[in-house]
Amino acid sequence: MNVLQIIAHPDPEESSFTHALAKSFRNGAAKADHNVSYFNVYDIEGSDVGINEIKDFVLNADRICFAWPCWWEMPPAKLVDLLQTVFVRGFAFDLAGDRMVPKLNIPTTCLISMGQNKQLNTTNLLEAMTYCGLHPQFAVFQNVGPRLQPELAEAYLDTAFRLGQQL
Repeated sequence: MNVLQIIAHPDPEESSFTHALAKSFRNGAAKADHNVSYFNVYDIEGSDVGINEIKDFVLNADRICFAWPCWWEMPPAKLVDLLQTVFVRGFAFDLAGDRMVPKLNIPTTCLISMGQNKQLNTTNLLEAMTYCGLHPQFAVFQNVGPRLQPELAEAYLDTAFRLGQQL
């Protein structure tokens, strides 16, 4: 299976728990013999990767994994921008009368890290992804940040690993 992982975090890998979750997921997927490619949306600017290349990555994926920190109860703006420029009408969905018809059919895992301990409302994101034919499964990791206890961090990383392994 070809897995595409799209990460959205501006900090370097060494200092970001979001990156650690993403890496743990990739390790689990690789252990299950899946091919995993990934990129960070913050690394695209100034690179040779364009919208058409990202669309090709999506079309070649059997599974997508997004990994991002929840800021202001939403994904980072760079991820939202990517979603709004890649998953567009004609590529991800079409209109039939007054209905949106998905063109993609891709199971999707969303690894979301949050600094707080509260319920995350994923309704709008679920609807938007569903319009495109993405079938999201949300894994929300709470209390991530300076107060994250080592035992909880290890449990979270193990969960991400198992999600990757169980694709």
